[in-house]
Amino acid sequence: LVWIPQVPPLEPREDGPLEGAYPDGADPKQAKVYGEPVPCLLLPYESARFLVIFFHSNAEDLGKCRWFCHFMRDQFQVHVLAVEYPGYGVCSGPPTREGVIANAHAALQFAMQALKLPLEQIMLFGRSIGTGPALQLASRFKVGGVVLVTPFLTVRQ
Repeated sequence: LVWIPQVPPLEPREDGPLEGAYPDGADPKQAKVYGEPVPCLLLPYESARFLVIFFHSNAEDLGKCRWFCHFMRDQFQVHVLAVEYPGYGVCSGPPTREGVIANAHAALQFAMQALKLPLEQIMLFGRSIGTGPALQLASRFKVGGVVLVTPFLTVRQ
């Protein structure tokens, strides 16, 4: 992963707290790594067939990407689950490659177990450094699709 130190945590947008409405009691706090909850933003869309797991860019957190996640949910009529990285926003721990990958796996497990979605109904969307965890999951799981926006070619480039 390409890693650039992040600016201090961003505040949630003016339009309210980060929590979404969770279908059938499925609370993103159930996504855990080593027993610790992984901060996620779940934005359900009534009658959606697909879920997009969104991995944000550098110098961004759940508060800053919330508007885009709402737009994506409404525009494409999909559920959206945005995942936070260690050391970003409200997620504790140092920002490491291993921590990001662990949070990505926890989000995918949450989607399959708590939301009861099959892999073919889960899409991965990564932007900038978020393309790293999206591709890591896609290399191990046969998901319904992958979208990469401004991916990096190598760590050096």
